[in-house]
Amino acid sequence: RDIPPGGEGTLRLRVDTQGYGGHDIKKKITVVTNSDRSPEQKLYISGHVESFVRITPKRAQLRGVAGSDIKAELRIAPNPKYAFKILALEAEKGDNIRWELKDAEPAGNYILTVYNLQREPGYYFDTLLVKTDSDLRPELKIWVFGSIMEK
Repeated sequence: RDIPPGGEGTLRLRVDTQGYGGHDIKKKITVVTNSDRSPEQKLYISGHVESFVRITPKRAQLRGVAGSDIKAELRIAPNPKYAFKILALEAEKGDNIRWELKDAEPAGNYILTVYNLQREPGYYFDTLLVKTDSDLRPELKIWVFGSIMEK
């Protein structure tokens, strides 16, 4: 939309803050104009991004020797300000893993245990999709990495 010289207008900016929870963020945008004196203007937006959830560790790393029991345990702790319940979990692929979800203390927290099913040496990657009852974040993603070594 054009803004005439000397006129006013509104710019709307949306910043994807996924992965920045609990950190400060600073982003730059460039506004292009048809002005000979200043054809480009740089605008900055910065602020602190609140955490929606704390997942510790951030990803499930399944490392071990083929044929042994290999598992990873993650704690899912919603920010009380944005409390949610987990409704379901599903894997994008699901060939090499299974999982178990249990309630944990304090109330509203969860323990997610991810188990390796691959019996042969090799590597794999999957993503667990965590379905929530939150309108703000109806789905969370947890990456799963498998690294199975020879005996």
